[in-house]
Order: sequence, then structure tokens, then C-alpha cells
Amino acid sequence: MAAAAQQATPPAEAQRVTSPAPQGGADSECERAAAPAPPFASPDQLKIDNTHDFAAAVPICEAAVRASPDQPRLEFLLGLAYGGTKNYMAAQRYLTKAADAGYAPAQGKLGVYFATGRGVVKDMPRAFELFSKAAAAGEPGAISNLGAMYSNGNFVKKDEARALELYQKAIEAGNPFALAQTGLMYFYGKGTPRDYGMAAQYFQQAADLNDGFSLKYLAVMQERGLLGPPDAAKAAELRRRAVQVDPGSQDPNVPKELNASGPRRASAVHHVRRIYYYRFVGCRWPWC
Repeated sequence: MAAAAQQATPPAEAQRVTSPAPQGGADSECERAAAPAPPFASPDQLKIDNTHDFAAAVPICEAAVRASPDQPRLEFLLGLAYGGTKNYMAAQRYLTKAADAGYAPAQGKLGVYFATGRGVVKDMPRAFELFSKAAAAGEPGAISNLGAMYSNGNFVKKDEARALELYQKAIEAGNPFALAQTGLMYFYGKGTPRDYGMAAQYFQQAADLNDGFSLKYLAVMQERGLLGPPDAAKAAELRRRAVQVDPGSQDPNVPKELNASGPRRASAVHHVRRIYYYRFVGCRWPWC
């Protein structure tokens, strides 16, 4: 998902959905029971994927599919419900039906299954094909996952500049997971000159959505003086916040040689770069 200094980028588990929820009947019950968070979700909305009772969602969405057959959205939701119960064979069956009907969120989620070998034989070419189709339709999670394939050189030739471009498009489309990945690209100088100030902007946006991984990266940056004088108190505060809001988050693996003595910013190009915002219209952090 990359080089030893940069952490691997897994295919996003939460595929963002673009179509609105139905307003009544079994369809809306299935929506409430299994639908993931929408694009540009708030921190509370992003908790949805971890709070659904998918065992209860399966019969609800089965009933919705029986009542309204050949509806790709409902087949997609039933696939998510089965996936949530770890019945991946059943999940991929319904995801495949929806994907074959051209439903982009199902194509993106099915791509994750092929990329990880979940319920199917692992098949990176097929994953790339599905991510590409869904990304062409504007599916935010698929755009981000396509970026991960280019970042890591999975099936395609490694192209970090293309990966960064896709991560930024995913942010514009409302995918929160691309924020941290974009932060990593700037932090390590992947596909762009290293720029700690730009990295911090993306990490902070992800941190504002309760991403513990990004909070920990900000803590490292404060500890090592990458955003100004070292601030151990601020770093400790950020680490406490990470444990509080995202206790299972991955710990950064930052080489010790990355410190304040290295380059902080590529000043020659910094001022012509565009910052991609997930939900904010201006920078409100002291390192901007």
C-alpha cells in the first residue's frame, strides 16, 4: 500500500455511498440497518460502520430484496450486511449482482474483496478493474483505493504522483480515509517534494474526524519539532486524544532520522499548491 518509511495503505473498508436513502417501507429499514456513512460524513456518522447490528440487518435486507427484486442498491446493502457477519461468500454473491448491474458502490466494495481475497480468490487485476469502473463513476472509496494501488505498485506500475492525484480527488469526492494517505505522501515526499506543513494540514483534517493514526502523526511532528519548536505537552495531548477517540488505531513507524534538521518545506513550490479540503473552507491551524 509502499516503501519501508511509509506505511501500507489497505483498501478502505468503508465504501462511500452516493445515492440517497429511500423514504419508506422495507427499503428504508434496510438502509437504516446496513447503509454505511455518506460522503463528507461527520465524526458521528463515520461511526455507523462500527455500530450496525449486521446479524439483525441480514433478514431485514433479505426481506427488502424479496419485496423489490433486481434493485442494485438493496443487493449492495444485503451484501454489506452479510459481510458484516463475516459470511463473505454470500456477501460477494450479492455484491457481484449489484456490481454487474453497474452500481458503483458495489463495484468498489467488491474490488476490496478481490484485493484482499475475502470470499473470493485474491485477484489484483480484477480489483483494479472494479476500482477503475467505480472511480470513473465518482465513487469516493474506489478512487482512494485506486490511489493505494498506484502508491504501492499493486498490479500497476508504482506511480506516486498518480496516487497523490487520486487521493486528492477522493478527498474532493468526500472520502475521509484519503486525508491521512495524502498527509503521508507529503510527510515522506512521495509523489511530491516533502512538506511537513502540508502534511499537517491533511493529518489535522483527518484528526478532526477522530482518526487516531493521524493524531499520532501530529504528535510525532510536535515531538520532533517538525512544525516549529518541539512541544512535548502538545504531543502528549494528541496521543491521549488518539487513545480516547480511536484506541485501535495503527502506530506510526517514523524513521528516527526524520527530524527538525531535515527539510521542512519545499518553499519553491509550496505557494502554488492547492489544499484539498474534506469539509473545511480555510486553514484554522497555526502551521498553515
